[in-house]
Amino acid sequence: MDGTSKYVNLKTGAILEWTGTTWVTQNEKTRQAHATAVAGTNCNLVWSTPFTDTNYSFTVNGYDSHGNPVEFTLVSMLADKIIVRTLIACKLMAIALPN
Repeated sequence: MDGTSKYVNLKTGAILEWTGTTWVTQNEKTRQAHATAVAGTNCNLVWSTPFTDTNYSFTVNGYDSHGNPVEFTLVSMLADKIIVRTLIACKLMAIALPN
């Protein structure tokens, strides 16, 4: 098997990937971060498990107190967190996977 082999466990629905030495589930690779942002200031979204480098992709969602989506500006991308800035106070959630 090569390093790109992926299989689905039909009983649990989990996606498994062969790394060459072991099976890894998609959930073991996924990182998440949650934070409350203050308007106009930098907000740290710290990953649940740090990456070894910055070679990862992420998605950020944010909502204000009325449930409206918010825009953010990426300030910095580090192995252990991303730093964003919003123009309004909101709750932010992020999900990331290694590339």
